[in-house]
Amino acid sequence: MAGQVRCLLAQPLNNTAAPKTDDDFKKNFRADVFVVPMPSEGLAHEGNDYSHSSIAAQLGVPLKLLRMPVSYQGYTGFNFAANILLTDYDPTSSDFGTSPPGICGAALIVHSDGVDLTSGEIVKVMVDYINFFFLPKLERTLALAEGEDKEIAKKQIVGRLTKEAFHAYFEERRRLAIAEGKPLDGKPKSPVLLKYTKVAQSCGGCGALASPPVKLSMCAKCNFRHYCSKECQKEDWVTHKKACKVKL
Repeated sequence: MAGQVRCLLAQPLNNTAAPKTDDDFKKNFRADVFVVPMPSEGLAHEGNDYSHSSIAAQLGVPLKLLRMPVSYQGYTGFNFAANILLTDYDPTSSDFGTSPPGICGAALIVHSDGVDLTSGEIVKVMVDYINFFFLPKLERTLALAEGEDKEIAKKQIVGRLTKEAFHAYFEERRRLAIAEGKPLDGKPKSPVLLKYTKVAQSCGGCGALASPPVKLSMCAKCNFRHYCSKECQKEDWVTHKKACKVKL
């Protein structure tokens, strides 16, 4: 019997059409993500039908998506998660900030290294991260007139898209969920660890890495969260004060 790999199935919860405006895009987030076992041999045969998520790989979690038939399980609505994961983040690309036209229906999400994805929360937290730290700034950047300022802005907004910053965010979300009595489904650790056994620390406030002249200091209470400045620590304390008490 062929081995199996646990993958994720992202599907819309309704048949909402692709949004026409950015506001509609934000309001119509209707998706769910399930863990599904798939034959490893069958996944390999899909070959070039996969779309690779460059933004997920940049966050340290190489993922590839396989679009299911639009009528799969009767779901034909706009797939918010798939569209987010296939957003082009490369500031030098002519497709910067875009994703393939309206991806609808279900999408199978597979780790590019063939390892198990054990929780749908992996995709949900990643989508939240991209939607919070990248997309709002992307809208403002794309609205700028063409020129040097726009090119500089493009490079600045991708600065938060690092495996170190996403790893810190995921681990903080994991602790916050426990503090609120609602642990992430499957209790996953940071998915960055599926590929990288060691991940450098980053500032919990701005995502900065330790590189001269930037130095990171550790939260004295939890010995986990790191900051590049008192300002970042103060701003982050609004939410971190809950996660700070959680010991894993």
